[in-house]
Amino acid sequence: MQIRRIQIADFGKLHDMELDFSEGFQTITGENGWGKSTMAAFIKAMLYGMEATTRRSLLENERRHYQPWQGGAYGGSMEFTAGGKTYRAERTFGSKEKDDTFALYDLSTGLLSTDYSERLGEELFHIDRGAWERSCYLGQRKLEVLVNDSLHARLSHAEEDAGDIENYERAAASLEERMKFLKKTGNRGEIAKLQEERRQVREQMEAYEIQQEKLWKAQQELLEKRLKEQEEKLQEANVRLAGYEELPMKEQELDRLREQIFRFQAAQEREQTAKQQYMQVQKQEERRKAELEEVRECAQEQKYSDRKWMLTGVTGLIVMLTGIVLMVCCFSDNIFMTALLGILILLGLASTITSFLRLSRNQRSCHLAKEIYNQRVAELQQYQKQSKQLKKQWDEAEAKRKEQEQDPILQKLRKATGYVMEQLPDGEILEQCWQRERERSREFQNLRQSCENHRKEVRKCQQELDSYEQQGKHVGQTEVRLELEEKLTDLSEQIQELERKYELLSRTLELLKTARDRFLGRYLTTLKEKTAEYLAILEPAWKDSIEMDVNLKLRVRQQGLLRDPEYFSTGWQDLFWLAQRFALMDALCEGESSMAILDDPFVNLDEEKQARTLELLNQIGKQRQIIYFTCRR
Repeated sequence: MQIRRIQIADFGKLHDMELDFSEGFQTITGENGWGKSTMAAFIKAMLYGMEATTRRSLLENERRHYQPWQGGAYGGSMEFTAGGKTYRAERTFGSKEKDDTFALYDLSTGLLSTDYSERLGEELFHIDRGAWERSCYLGQRKLEVLVNDSLHARLSHAEEDAGDIENYERAAASLEERMKFLKKTGNRGEIAKLQEERRQVREQMEAYEIQQEKLWKAQQELLEKRLKEQEEKLQEANVRLAGYEELPMKEQELDRLREQIFRFQAAQEREQTAKQQYMQVQKQEERRKAELEEVRECAQEQKYSDRKWMLTGVTGLIVMLTGIVLMVCCFSDNIFMTALLGILILLGLASTITSFLRLSRNQRSCHLAKEIYNQRVAELQQYQKQSKQLKKQWDEAEAKRKEQEQDPILQKLRKATGYVMEQLPDGEILEQCWQRERERSREFQNLRQSCENHRKEVRKCQQELDSYEQQGKHVGQTEVRLELEEKLTDLSEQIQELERKYELLSRTLELLKTARDRFLGRYLTTLKEKTAEYLAILEPAWKDSIEMDVNLKLRVRQQGLLRDPEYFSTGWQDLFWLAQRFALMDALCEGESSMAILDDPFVNLDEEKQARTLELLNQIGKQRQIIYFTCRR
C-alpha cells in the first residue's frame, strides 16, 4: 500500500493543503511549527479515523487537538494504491464519532467503492490502530514497541484465528480485572475487604467478651453486695423480732380487746356516773346538815335573845313603875326632879314596849325557823335515802368495772404495754394502749413479713449468684456472640471461596499466558534475528547482543548480564528500538504492507548514528514507502 496524495481541507492549523508522495523513502522537511506532526496525524486519521474519547487532555484527545483553527470542514482526502487499484478516501470529522463521515472512491471508475469501509487501516493491514502505532508509526515520543493482541495475531500469521488471539487481551484483562477486584496492591480488594471485616468481627467478639466479662463481674459484685445488704437487713430484722418479749396480739385478739375495752369503758362510764350522782347527793346532804346546824344555832341565839329582851322589858317595866311611884309619892315642885322622873318613866316605857315588840317578832321568826328546820330535816332524810341507793349503784358499777379489769385480754394488754391497772384509770388510756398495741402488732407483722421478704431476697440473690457462676463458665454463649461467630464463620467461608476463586483465576491466567506465549513464540526467533541484523547495521558493536521475549521486551547483553534498555543513554535506547521497529515492519510486510510514517524520531541520535539510520531507511525504502517528517536539512 502506498500513499499518492493527500488533500487537507482543515485539520489543526493546516488549511487547504495538497501534498504528493513518491515511492520509497521520502523526506519532508519543515521548520518547527510548520505542521509536520499535524500532517502525520492527518494520515493516521485518514487510515483509522478519530478515536472516540472523553479525555480532556489535548495530548490524549486528538479529536479536540486537531480541530481546525480556521473553522471550516474538519477533514480531507487521501489517494492511495492497494491491491492493484487506486482509491480516494474522504473523511470529515465532527465533535463526536457519530458525526464523522467516510467515503471511498475507485479512481479508475470514479464511483463509490465498497472494497474497504471506514475501518480502512484495519482492513488494509490487518492490525488495529494500536498495533499500527506500535509498529509503523514512529513519533517523537518513546519508540519502544508495546505489543498488543492485534500485533501478535499479525506477527504469528494467524489472521484466521485472529478472533481467538485478539480475544486474549480482553480475556486476560477480564481475568486481571476480576483478580484485582478480589486482590489489589496496598491490601485492597474484595478479599482484603472481607478480611478486614473479619478482623473487625473478631475485634468485636473480643471486645464483646471483655465487655461481657466486665458486665458479668459487675453483676456478680452487685448481686453479692445486694445479698450482703439483704443478709444484714435480715439479721437486723431478726434482732428486732427477738426484742419482743411478749408477742403482739393478733388481729382477732385485738378485735376482742377492742370489744372488751368498749365494755370496760361502758362500765367505767356507769361507775363514773353513779359516783358523780352519789357525790352530788352527798354534797346536798352535807349542805342540808350545815343548814340544820345553822338553824339550830339561830334557834339558840333566838332563845338567848328572847331571854335578853324579856329581861330588858321587865327591867323597863320596873323602871317605869318605879318612876310612876316616885312621881306619885314624891311629887315635887322641883322641875328638875320631875323632869328626871318623867324621863325615867319614858325610858322604862320605851324599853318595855321595845322588848315586847322584839319578843313578838322573835316568836314569829322562831315559828318560821321551825318550819324551815322541819323541811330541811325532811330533805336531809330524802338525800340520805337517795345517797344510800346511789352508793349501792356506785358499788355495783365499781364491782363490775373491777370484774372487767380482771378480763384476761385486758391483763394481756397490761402485760404487753407494761401498764398496771392503777395506771389505766379510764378507757381513754386503754384506747391509747389498744392503738399502741395495734401499731405494735402491725409493726411486728410488717417486721415478720420483712424478714420473710429478706429471706426470699437472700435465696433469690443466692440463686442468681449460682446462675451467674454457671454463666461465667460460658460467658460467651450469648445470642450476640453466636451471631458474631456465625458472621465470622460466614466471612471465613466467603474469604476461603474467594481465595479459591482467586487461585483458580490466577492459574487460568497463567495457563492462558503460557498458551499465548507458546503460540506467539513461533515468530520470536525470526523477529529477534531481524532486530539483531538491523542493529548490526546501525551499530556493528551490538551484533548478537539482543534478547527478546514474546512481549517484544528487549534486553541487551552487556558484560555478561542482560540489562533493560533503560540502563543505557536515550540515544542508545532509540537505536535499539529503531532496529526492533524496522524488524517489526518487515515481519508485517507479507501481503498488503503498510507504509511507515516517521515524525522526526531521531532527535536523540548523534550525527554518525543519524547518517547510518538514514542510509538504512534508503535501503528499506526500496521495499516499502517511508515518509520521513523532519526539521533537519
